[in-house]
Amino acid sequence: MRNIRRTIIATAALAGFATLTACGSSASAGTDTVSIAYAGDQQTPFVATVTEGIDAAASAAGAEFSVFDNHTDAAKVVNNARDAATQAPSVFIEYSSVADANDRVDRIMDDAGVPVLAVQYPVGDAPLFAIDNAEVGRLGGDALADAALEKWGEGEVDSALMLALPAGGDVQLERSDAAQAALEGKLGSIDVTVGDTKLDPSVARQVSADFLSAHPGEKIVVWAHLDSMAMGAVSAAKAAGREDDVLIVGTSGDPVVVDELKREGSPLVATVGLFPEQWGEEIVDLATRVAAGEEVPEVTHPSQTRIVTAENADDINGQE
Repeated sequence: MRNIRRTIIATAALAGFATLTACGSSASAGTDTVSIAYAGDQQTPFVATVTEGIDAAASAAGAEFSVFDNHTDAAKVVNNARDAATQAPSVFIEYSSVADANDRVDRIMDDAGVPVLAVQYPVGDAPLFAIDNAEVGRLGGDALADAALEKWGEGEVDSALMLALPAGGDVQLERSDAAQAALEGKLGSIDVTVGDTKLDPSVARQVSADFLSAHPGEKIVVWAHLDSMAMGAVSAAKAAGREDDVLIVGTSGDPVVVDELKREGSPLVATVGLFPEQWGEEIVDLATRVAAGEEVPEVTHPSQTRIVTAENADDINGQE
């Protein structure tokens, strides 16, 4: 387990951070510094981008900030929570895709008297910062179906591969189910296969490669729960020489897809942009309010979600 500890003091303060006071459970004695402990799956590009944003926002707010890497492993999620609890932070932010471990995290922090802000995946009754997964899935499914109808026409799609993450629990199921419903709503009856990426692009690539091998000569649409998984499908389509009869839509708006979206002839036609680089300020704002004991909404959605294609790909990470 790796714990990167850093204390950040900055003179600049973001609007909305007036609540950074000693209300938190571990504000340093005699100071108004708030401490934020945060755990997430840092090897995932999307989560790493969110982490960078939280780090920057915490720095601007003059907060102490500790980072734990969950490695998408239930035991590490629990152990990290225990270690974080010993620091007695003002607030603990948990971004764990291992849904089964989050109940234990809730108990650990409750016993320690540390308030929690959950990101994307629920942790007990803690306030949640999360995308609207049904809407994100619907947007991706609609974009994929529309691209298939435009390229091939009605009744031409043979099968669909859903690159999903069952271990993500209801959160991920809601997203993939909505994407599948949108596809079927526009394309009609098609053969749908759900593949488990295990949150690993190499697994997504192999699942896609196996699917393509099992469906020679078919027109195929592929939906992916993350852009890094979509890129695995792109690699599989290239290797199989199947770029002309495969269309792919990802999720997240990761910078890794910008060049691919703009590449002529790419099977990757769109991503649902979630703009994770902008989440940091919103998450830290919520976290400091939670630390101060303020009442916050049960669920808060990020401020931006929209389809990104070759035409507006440079919107990702503010590259325009």
